[in-house]
Amino acid sequence: MGLESGGPADITARVARFAVALLLAIAAPFATPGLDPQRAITQYAMTTWKTTEGLPQNTVSALLQTHDGYLWVGTEEGLARFDGAAFTLFDRRNSPGLTANHAVSLCEDRSGTLWIGTWGGGLVRYRDGKFEPAALEVGALPGGIWSMVEDHAGRIWAATARGLLRLEGGRAALLTTRDGLPSDDLRAVAEDAAGDLWIATRDSGLARYREGRFTVFSAKDGLSSNNLMALCPDREGNLWIGTAGAGLNCLRDGHFTALTTRDGLSSDTIWCVTEDRRGNIWIGTYGGGLDRLCGGRISALTSRQGFSDDFVWQIYEDREGNLWVGTAGGGLCRLKDGKLVVYSSREGLTSDTVRVILEDRKGAFWMGTTGGGLCRLKDGSVTAFTHKEGLSSDSIRSLCAARDGSLWVGSETGGLDHITREGRIEHYRAAQGLRSQFVLSVIEDRQGAVWAGTNGGGLSRLEGGALHDLHDKRRARRQRCLCPL
Repeated sequence: MGLESGGPADITARVARFAVALLLAIAAPFATPGLDPQRAITQYAMTTWKTTEGLPQNTVSALLQTHDGYLWVGTEEGLARFDGAAFTLFDRRNSPGLTANHAVSLCEDRSGTLWIGTWGGGLVRYRDGKFEPAALEVGALPGGIWSMVEDHAGRIWAATARGLLRLEGGRAALLTTRDGLPSDDLRAVAEDAAGDLWIATRDSGLARYREGRFTVFSAKDGLSSNNLMALCPDREGNLWIGTAGAGLNCLRDGHFTALTTRDGLSSDTIWCVTEDRRGNIWIGTYGGGLDRLCGGRISALTSRQGFSDDFVWQIYEDREGNLWVGTAGGGLCRLKDGKLVVYSSREGLTSDTVRVILEDRKGAFWMGTTGGGLCRLKDGSVTAFTHKEGLSSDSIRSLCAARDGSLWVGSETGGLDHITREGRIEHYRAAQGLRSQFVLSVIEDRQGAVWAGTNGGGLSRLEGGALHDLHDKRRARRQRCLCPL
């Protein structure tokens, strides 16, 4: 895709896309507070872009929003710039300054220059609309430039397979094991709030760079593995460390702790870690989809819940609070707060067919389902009441919250159930005088009597523990009126 105008229609489309990007940039200072942590991970609105929507390739290895509002997306087949409506592709065919199509890391410095770390093509910079290879005195950098960060002093640091690259004042230096690194095979680099630089290695643990000196931390110091994949300093001063096969580590107050599949992680191989503006930790796994650590609880979004891929390479939160997820084969996914919050079997409901819903006096929501019994939703947690718990039927047609805090439940085949405040379930069926087991509606009147409307059995009133069949009384009155004098 070229950058030249193709006519009036193309100009109109380009103006519309520019307006979208400008709107994103203007809206940034008034950004929303980010993803609502009270929602289940499955309740965010999810949109996915693949090659059919214009993405150059479905493996997304790098993500970054630049100061002008554009989202840059690195793939194996080129770099894409997304304006919210369409992708513009940059590759070796239309951008000669790009030395490789596979972009694996991105970093924008304070001057607005975009740095692109490639696989096999070294480092490339983009400024003033032009790509050009970065001439480095350190020589070629084979393999991938996996991670980049600009520190508080404006220096660019890059984790490479040959050591730690530093760009400062237009000059490059490569720090290696000769300078104190435990390994030259690096995977990630990050700066914390104190200005310390942290470096993850592929085989020799973790290094901290402070005041020109490296300090090394390994399995001997409490790391669950020396094979590290990702780093994320959080706002509390902790450092989150993703490992290859040994879960997620946290360095807090000088001590390492680990979370694994035994603690709820969906995979023990962590490819990326990000903290969002609400303090939640998002974890991209190898084979387990996307995990969220929120309030000490881990939840997962996988292909079973409709996520595009279970292999997550990159996670990025934009200035609007949307979460962008790059996958290994499922394209680019965006999570955001939707206008509607959906509750379904993914959030714990026993059935996706809900016939009746009721809010009780304590703020809990009761949902009567077809085939799944009764569900109670309170504080985001779902509790189920089914035939196994004593309900007469799992197909619910009517509900009524009584003034004493109990609940009346009308079903299709089991008549009328009463769930007392103590949790006992009382049954009113044919044996108790109910003429039909199909209860369509139920209500409590001002005197405390309960009225049940049935399918084919008329109207019944329950008062003082006894059922009164109004259908029979009306028929008896009619018969008395027709009696001969």
